[in-house]
Amino acid sequence: MASKSEVGFAKFNANLSNMIIIFTDMGPAYAPSNADSEIPNLKLWLTNTTDAQNDVNSKVGPYKVMVDAREATFDPVSKELTGLRKAFRATKGVGPAQMEDFDALARKYRGIKKVKTSSTDPDVNTHSNAKTSYDQRTNTIGEIVVLLNNTANYNPNEDKYKIAYWQTLQDTMLADTRNLNDASAPLASSRTYRKGLFYFNEVNASDTANAARTYGLSITPVGSPTYKALIKLNFRKPPK
Repeated sequence: MASKSEVGFAKFNANLSNMIIIFTDMGPAYAPSNADSEIPNLKLWLTNTTDAQNDVNSKVGPYKVMVDAREATFDPVSKELTGLRKAFRATKGVGPAQMEDFDALARKYRGIKKVKTSSTDPDVNTHSNAKTSYDQRTNTIGEIVVLLNNTANYNPNEDKYKIAYWQTLQDTMLADTRNLNDASAPLASSRTYRKGLFYFNEVNASDTANAARTYGLSITPVGSPTYKALIKLNFRKPPK
């Protein structure tokens, strides 16, 4: 499901398109003195905001693929640690002290607060917090690999308990986070550009559309179908 912010940008463009149609249908009656409110200028704004929205959309897909890939790597690990514990415990010479070391690391991994990365919106703060969460868990798997390497006689027959499996898992975790970071940067940049273009640049689509809408309402009889259609169009700015 698209986020509210994504729906908001798409709705803005739909409203701007509808307003242009209304003004075009007015014919010569729509004659603003402000050049910014003229129909050709509004059409140019619609082209630019549509392009900005399409650019964001084109980058959401690759970003979501990387989010899902990382989740697929990390999600099963807590359960896999349960099986690994049994294999570790079955190792000749492993006693209570070694088990406490293992259990402490397993608790550490499971106890790290999971901050889920949004699959559509790489908000700077959320992405940073999520990255810390995943980095900490990746590091903990590395500590478990060190423990297994330093345990005499630890040489299980099952592939999923072998040291190589867990070392590969840590490498995959690192790669997944790296790939996600690579995908999030261009998406975040496109979102920033889009937000400025729509709402927060010194000259922006919201102010331009609202000025044109105000003029259109001023020349339209109150209560008429055209007036009612214009009054429903919303170009309000969201909070920064």
